[in-house]
This record gives sequence, C-alpha cells and structure tokens, in this order.
Amino acid sequence: MPSLSSTAAGPQPIKNSVEIDRARCARRLRHACDERGWTQKQLAGELLTAEGQPRSAVTLDAKQSLVWKWLNAKAMPGNKHRELLRQIFGLSDVELGFVSVRPLEDVTPEADDAAADAAGQLGARFARSASGHLDVASLRARTDELRHQDREGSASRLQGVLKAHVSYIDALLGESLIPTIREELGAALAEAASLYGWQSLDLGDLATAHGAYELAARAATVSGNPSFLSHVTAERAYVLLEHDRGHRHIALARQVVEHAIRLSDRAVPALLSCWLHAASAEIAAADGDGSTCRRAIEQAFGYLDGADAIPELPFIILDEDHLGRWVGNCLARLGDAGAIERLDAARRALDPSFVRARAVVLADLAGAHIGAGNHGEAAELLDEAATCAYEVDSARVLRRLRLLKRELTRAVDLAS
Repeated sequence: MPSLSSTAAGPQPIKNSVEIDRARCARRLRHACDERGWTQKQLAGELLTAEGQPRSAVTLDAKQSLVWKWLNAKAMPGNKHRELLRQIFGLSDVELGFVSVRPLEDVTPEADDAAADAAGQLGARFARSASGHLDVASLRARTDELRHQDREGSASRLQGVLKAHVSYIDALLGESLIPTIREELGAALAEAASLYGWQSLDLGDLATAHGAYELAARAATVSGNPSFLSHVTAERAYVLLEHDRGHRHIALARQVVEHAIRLSDRAVPALLSCWLHAASAEIAAADGDGSTCRRAIEQAFGYLDGADAIPELPFIILDEDHLGRWVGNCLARLGDAGAIERLDAARRALDPSFVRARAVVLADLAGAHIGAGNHGEAAELLDEAATCAYEVDSARVLRRLRLLKRELTRAVDLAS
C-alpha cells in the first residue's frame, strides 16, 4: 500500500508564519498517516465515518480533496476537523502540528496571558475531574427514562434530546481522569449512544446509526465491561441487515454477531447470552439458514432458563414471551407454518405500551399469513401494523410494510 509521503507533494518554499504552520501540520499529518499505512483516500474515509456520513464516491472525492490540501500545506484543518483528527489518530494538537511551541522571543505578553487563561481553564477541568463528584447513576437513569419514552412514543420527537444527552456524556468522558469514573462514564455513554443508534436505525437514518454504534463501541471499550461491548457489537449487525436491500451484507452481519458472542465468552450474564443467541438466530433466518437459526434458538432458551433480570443492563428486556416473539419472527422469515401460532401468542402477551414492538409483531404475522394464503387476515394485520408504525414514526417498519403490501398484491393476483 503506498504511503502518504510517496503520493503527496511537499510544501512550497516557506515565506511566512502561516506557511510555517501549514507546513508543520502537513508534515505531522503525513507522518501520522504513514505510520498507519493510510492513503489520502483512506484518511478521507475515516473522517466520513467519524462524522457519521456515508462513504459514497461523491463524499469521498470531496473529503479527499480537503485532505490533499492539508497534506500539501495548502490549508489547515478547521476546528471541526481538528477534533475529528484528534479522535481518529488519538494524538494531541501538538503531535498533529495544529499548534507549536514558539521560540521565547516570539511570545508576546498577550500570547502569554492567553496561554495562562487556557491553562487555568484546563486546570479547572482537571480539578472537576479529580473531585470525583459525578453522579453517573443519574445519567444512566436519564437514558433509561428516554428509553421508556421511546418505546411508547415517536423516536423523532426524542432524537434531538437524546443526541444532546449523548454529547454531554461524551464531553464528561473527554475530561475525566479518574480511571473508575472513566469506566462508569464509558458504560453510561455506551448505553446512551447505543439507544441513539437504535432510534436512528428505526428512523431510517443508517449513517447516523452507524456513527452512534461506533461511538458506543469505543465507549464500551473504555468501560472494560464485556457485556456492553458484546451487546453494542451485535446491535451493529442490524445496520448491515437493514442496509441489505440486495442481500449483499448478510454474511458480514452474521460474522459481526458471532464476534459479539465470542466477545461475551461466558463472561456476561445469562440473560445477555440469551439475547445474543436470539440475535444470531434472527440474522441466520434472514440468510435462510434454518438449521443454524433453530440451533441458536435452542441455545437462547437454554440461557433463558433460570436467568434473572440484570439491573445494570436495563436495555435487556427478555422473558419467555419476548423470546417467543423473536422466535416467531425467525419462523416467519423461514416460511415455517408454526410462525402464525407463535406470533399470535406473542401479540396477546405483548405489553400495550410497546407500540413499536407491536407494529413489528403485526408485520411478522401479516407476512406469515401471506405465506399461508390467508390474504384477508394479512390485509387487516397490515392496516393495524401501519397505524402503530405511524404512531411511533418507524420508517424501518413502514418500509417493511410497503414491501409486504406489494407481496400481498402479487399473491392476490396469482390466486385470482
């Protein structure tokens, strides 16, 4: 793989302090990329991912043009891109060449005062961090409150609130120094960012969902808790599954879930292991792999037997009724005749406040009835599912209902 140094032209002869700053930044950015073996295009792609933007030909070309300017001392990254570059490389402003230590004779009293002010602000941040007086439990309680609101209402109305909540926890983690507090904040951020990712996925914003899950995965790593990391990893498979209009990413989605199960490695509570194997079953069913799906379902039920609720993982809500709903979804995907009975039972047992979940069950049940040739029942279920989906603004469910409606129309035409 060619290095950045071999593909980027060197800076022009230096004439002033602006060019000095640009040249220093270009050298250090090229060095950081060379150490990782990255080309300009790869750095552009990393920036798009960090921004939560899709990697299309147009966005890559635009971002690569900007990267070229930085690496050839034609421009300096702005504040937004500096923050992203610090995050991507894990390096400081000095290490990336954004700032430098000036010779003493160049330091004016005004600059000295500015440096003192900045140092004072940094000292205040260190003092807040060192005090350890941070109520992380209240942050997680707020996340749980938003989760309950999301189940019962529209994700679009909560999206801005949840985004601000995630940003706030992320900022706290950024200035935290005490290892135990960092671990707690990492767990809180993983939970909140994961919920934001799930909301974005349901609203059909796959790029934002991908970025949120990326942030959640990094936060879960900081937490050092395998439960958070395995859960977030498995949830990322659903972005691939939802994006998989042409069945191109299903193999990768299966790899992601299997990796999540390996990450858990019996070091997580039984209820979470149940959730992971149920997710594995759903992805396998989406791939048409009935034997793997049924084996994963058996494993999920094995973990569920005797499993207790996990107070520290409130996002895992799973009992026999919930798992039965999941099994019904898998059977419907596989065209199994037993899906209707399973899903009917799940619909009757479902908590009325779980509006989005009800829309999903009704959609699954409609699909099962279409497969069984019960066209009248399927049409009624599609109408009821649409009512629920519109109530919570679920673009994901509404897209699926449109596909099922077309499938029902074709089935009716063939039968007439």
